[in-house]
Amino acid sequence: MNLILSGFSDQAVTALGLYYKWQTFFFIPLGAMQTCIVPVVSFNYAAKNIDRCKKTLSVAIGFGVALMALGTLCFNCIPSQMLRVFTKDETVVAIGSVGFHFVGISFLPMVTSLIFPVFFQAVGKSLKSSLLTVIRTVVLFVPLGFLFSRFGLNWFWLTFPVTEVITTAVGFLFYRQFLDSDYVRTPAALPFNSGEIALKPSHPGVIITIAREHGSSGKQIGKLVAEGLGIPFYYKEMVALAAHESGLDREFISDIHKNAPDVLRELYLNSSAVQMAMAAQAKIIRKIADNGSCVIVGRSADYVLRDREDVIRIFIHAPKKYRIKRVMEVYGDSLKEAKRNIHRSDKARAAYYRHISGRRWADGRHYNLSVDSSIGVQETANLILAYVSGTSEKTACLTGL
Repeated sequence: MNLILSGFSDQAVTALGLYYKWQTFFFIPLGAMQTCIVPVVSFNYAAKNIDRCKKTLSVAIGFGVALMALGTLCFNCIPSQMLRVFTKDETVVAIGSVGFHFVGISFLPMVTSLIFPVFFQAVGKSLKSSLLTVIRTVVLFVPLGFLFSRFGLNWFWLTFPVTEVITTAVGFLFYRQFLDSDYVRTPAALPFNSGEIALKPSHPGVIITIAREHGSSGKQIGKLVAEGLGIPFYYKEMVALAAHESGLDREFISDIHKNAPDVLRELYLNSSAVQMAMAAQAKIIRKIADNGSCVIVGRSADYVLRDREDVIRIFIHAPKKYRIKRVMEVYGDSLKEAKRNIHRSDKARAAYYRHISGRRWADGRHYNLSVDSSIGVQETANLILAYVSGTSEKTACLTGL
């Protein structure tokens, strides 16, 4: 922007610099408010209290409009006085007075153009948040500044209100899409029953964690292993327990992998709402392990329990053709859907695991046993049972039991 204005005069560049000095007084409290709403929106979104998310956004916009209305008033009523605080150059004052009028008008739409990216960041919509920022600062601001400057210096200042109005319009469009999303429109889950939120009776012994490729039948195999050993099995039950423990919605916790976008996945996993859900899961996995022997499927339990010595970590995989056939049989997917869902699910699980552990998900070095389940569901379960039995006997010999 300085380069564009330097084509007119050094005084025009100075006038822009003085705007940014005064802008700071109004942006500091607005920035503080943006920081404050992130945890409030994040928790309530993850708890599926959408009404409170909308109310928080409305209150934030109301506060921002009240604050920036004061800025608009100052920039339009006393621009020359504000400029003379920093300069005695009357040319700068003359240029800046015109600019301040236009910039002051932009303060009101600027509220929403700055708050919407923060809101979408808080609810894990990292792509929408990033797009709004890119649209405002890259697509609109500099190109419009260059375009308007072709018509004269006074036209240049139109860059500010036009940029903020367009960004705000796009923000409202994204917000409507957010309100129409399945997660937002679906009512919160029904209250838990006692069976869902109670840890199952167990006894001291081995804890088996199972990570698995999509379509490798890892969940069914894990259930058979638990039945064979007579110990509790945890899969969806973990979600109910984590939701009850944290106050978050079980659908949100359950669908972390499914909701992770292919683009900007790391930003999504770093969002406040997702971090809360991940922390809730890790806490309940440790609580389940402390309760005694069990089988835990998924949720990177092998890494969460990395410091425990009573854990057997298993990875279940299978050839692609077998998994495609299995997914088509179990979920009723078409061939194309099966291929797409296997790719997407495995990619999301790998990214999630790498995010919390820094490790490669399918690396056999991080597991005690890696099994190809194409030998059959029951056969794979029997193989794991034999391995667990042999490991337990070996441990008993080493400890002298």
